[in-house]
Amino acid sequence: METKETFKDNAIKWGAIGGFFYVMVAYLLYLIVQDARVVTFPFSLVPYCSPLLFMIVAALLKRHYQGNLLSFKEGVSVMFKVMVISLLFYGVFEYALFNQIAPKLNESY
Repeated sequence: METKETFKDNAIKWGAIGGFFYVMVAYLLYLIVQDARVVTFPFSLVPYCSPLLFMIVAALLKRHYQGNLLSFKEGVSVMFKVMVISLLFYGVFEYALFNQIAPKLNESY
């Protein structure tokens, strides 16, 4: 079995990878649309797919490391950590998008 400390690093790793893909998809959408609609409802659902995928991967790996036994609490805990880390990446990206990359985007929002 894997120790708790080792898996924290694993959840951080998958969260960082999920956050990276989240930012990349959101930035590609921004380059395509060039409008503040990127952060509005229909477009914002597209980047959420990448953290969801990595949340599932992290939970499956945790189950694998524990001998195919994973309680609901442990699964939700791992998935929550991955999502929080991914959203931190996206929060930094959105701040940079609205304040550094395209400051005029605030006016169209």
